[in-house]
Amino acid sequence: MAASMEEDVTSLRPESWLIHRAKSCLKTDGCAAKAWLITARTLFPQNFDIKFEAYEVEKNARNIKLAAKDLQEMLSSFKEEPRLNQELQAVSDALQAEGADPKTALYKDIFSALPAETQRQMLLSVISQKQDVLHQCKATLLILRRFPDLVPDTGVNLAESLLSAEKHAHFHTALNCYRKYLVHDLLPIMLNCKEASLAHKQLYKWLQKSIEFYISYITQPPPLDAGLSSPDMMSPTKKLTMSFSGKRLQAIQGLAEKDSHIPRPWQTLFDIVTATGQQLGWEIGDFFVKTSREAQWQEILLLHNKCQQSDHSGLHRQLLYCTLILLLQCIHDYQTRMDSGLFTGSSNHQESIALMEGFKADGDEGRVHGPKHKKLKVESTIPQIHSNSNIPDSNVLMQNMLTAFKCWEMLHVDSLEK
Repeated sequence: MAASMEEDVTSLRPESWLIHRAKSCLKTDGCAAKAWLITARTLFPQNFDIKFEAYEVEKNARNIKLAAKDLQEMLSSFKEEPRLNQELQAVSDALQAEGADPKTALYKDIFSALPAETQRQMLLSVISQKQDVLHQCKATLLILRRFPDLVPDTGVNLAESLLSAEKHAHFHTALNCYRKYLVHDLLPIMLNCKEASLAHKQLYKWLQKSIEFYISYITQPPPLDAGLSSPDMMSPTKKLTMSFSGKRLQAIQGLAEKDSHIPRPWQTLFDIVTATGQQLGWEIGDFFVKTSREAQWQEILLLHNKCQQSDHSGLHRQLLYCTLILLLQCIHDYQTRMDSGLFTGSSNHQESIALMEGFKADGDEGRVHGPKHKKLKVESTIPQIHSNSNIPDSNVLMQNMLTAFKCWEMLHVDSLEK
């Protein structure tokens, strides 16, 4: 048996024999192992296996700077080596991990010890190896956070890839994994990049996609049984519709439950609209910060007056999007206050509510109305609504309803309907 092993060793190539000698010394004499590797690197300076073994020795010994140096050398000379690509992927996975186990921490330390340009080169190399759009997205988000100058090219390309993947997946809802990564993870990075000059056409498209996603998320039926998650949700090809005691919940398709939760969807939508507006040159100010519906409506009127004095399409689109979002929020807030369980799954509504159609202002009798869809004087058509002290939050309910009514009328003025 010993003779057989000796024959196996003697049949090795010189560089492999040196690696074997280093490994045999590693457990008992680390200094001797390093000496063998130094000798090997001197004799065979362009051998990948020797360089990788030296890197492994330094990594396992937690010699961060030396391991980072070895990794940098391999990245510059052996980009196509499968073992190196696997190691780069392991580093990338560690950077995305939320935990702090020893192995993850080690990889993060090695990455931090690399020069910035090498970090950039390494992450771009990882992205180039990805075939799946979602995996590519996660790696790209990592590099965009660290190198925002890549947003105009890499970020925009990823956004278009996500939209293309969503289209080819034939989802029937905006609540899917590709849309979520686009509007919740990627867009905030791109929109807050001061160096990026993004095309207005793309900004409007992304804004529309964002509104569709967040309104769908906010108004989706609530889950009544959180225990019915499925591993199939991790596959974007799975169209998941779950039934909960007669109600149907359409989750974010292609994502696990923990990745589907968005803590403050309204605020996130407001942030996206504000950041998009800044890119488009809107003077959006503190519109979404105001707590008074009347104050928000006055901002809408001010913007409408500016539109009357200008044909600039940007002003009209700002009026359209701000009015639309205010309308949707008022309706959602109104419905939630009327029935607090409507979007949470535990309805406790007791009052009977009647919504009447066909408001008319006082003194309308005998008035000849103009053609439908003519420009409306919104303030003159406000119905008289009186609060009821028997209904909780009646004043807030009234303000939400009146503001929603005015927004609806505003959306039908000639300048916006065109």
